[in-house]
Amino acid sequence: YNAATVLSFGTLAVECVLRLASKVWSVATHGVLIACGCLDGTIHLYREAAGGGSFAPLGPLPEGHRGRVHGLAMRGDVLVSGGAGDKLVKVWSVARRTCTATLREHTGTVTAVEIGEAAIASASDDKTARLWPLEGGEESLHTLQHPRDVLALAMDGDRLATGCGDWRVRLFAVS
Repeated sequence: YNAATVLSFGTLAVECVLRLASKVWSVATHGVLIACGCLDGTIHLYREAAGGGSFAPLGPLPEGHRGRVHGLAMRGDVLVSGGAGDKLVKVWSVARRTCTATLREHTGTVTAVEIGEAAIASASDDKTARLWPLEGGEESLHTLQHPRDVLALAMDGDRLATGCGDWRVRLFAVS
């Protein structure tokens, strides 16, 4: 069955299992919220119930992606999603449940997304990683060319790490 499992970090015991109608392809969490990106392009939100141990469904976000949701990242009220079939990065307000920006510069599948302190990062099989303004704007700040597909990324402070199809990890300063 299609499910996302929530574990307790202290004991690594299963706290609950969230059942979805489509395969879960990506997840993100922030505080009491969990977002699940699915094979069918939907993004479902859940909020932890008072007292913990269970999660209440908040339902899918409108206007998901065409094709599976490859990446999710959440920070505060901002949720970022990357789609496979539509080649888009979408920025969402979780509180308003609306898409606030659609980032369209990738020409291939978006493979990963991340939210840093001052920027959003996205990776794609179009051989690029892109940095986007965190506070709005639909044009990328920087395009980082790679020799092969960019399959993974992570941001920490002013550093971006990318994992590429050439078996290399690259570090970039993003300040």
